[in-house]
Amino acid sequence: MQLGTLLLSLALLALAGCSSGRADTTGQKSDGFPAPSQDMVYQAAVRTIIEQGFAPNYDESSERSGVLKSRWKTQLGPFSGSGTRERVTITVTEVAGYQSYYRVETNVIREQNVNIKNPSDPVFAEWENPTRLPELENLITRRIEMSFLPSTASPEWRAGQGFDPRSPRLENLDPPEKKQEGPLGLGPLDLPPIR
Repeated sequence: MQLGTLLLSLALLALAGCSSGRADTTGQKSDGFPAPSQDMVYQAAVRTIIEQGFAPNYDESSERSGVLKSRWKTQLGPFSGSGTRERVTITVTEVAGYQSYYRVETNVIREQNVNIKNPSDPVFAEWENPTRLPELENLITRRIEMSFLPSTASPEWRAGQGFDPRSPRLENLDPPEKKQEGPLGLGPLDLPPIR
């Protein structure tokens, strides 16, 4: 009886230890948007993660199945816990019942290097504590979506197309005027333009 209880408690402890280091693989989903093809959405996803500083991992990605994974973006630190690495996974799926409508789901995982002896050496790195980065997931998801949505679309047009009228929209496409700073950053100078 005591041996059975001991074995059961050891098994439960082993299961708890296995699940504690698992990452949450859910991600931010887009509302769904029109696009010419899934391949074009996949290419927009590739461009977006490159713009965010990630390198696509084509060995673990599949344009045909709509899964894009990045390589780990690693930033080592001088102290245990200060080094991190991040990875992006994007899944492109067709919206059921809507021809040429697609949805992207973005998952970004960050892990910490907990190695104490050599935290700045990638060979000895010990990656633990996987956490999601919902802000970066949302940014990547919305940038892919905005590649296909007209930035000047009205809330009425968006609602008519089945989009959330509150989804991202660029209001002002004109660049802000540049003002020259005065000496030591004391305010703008009103100087005539240089010709």
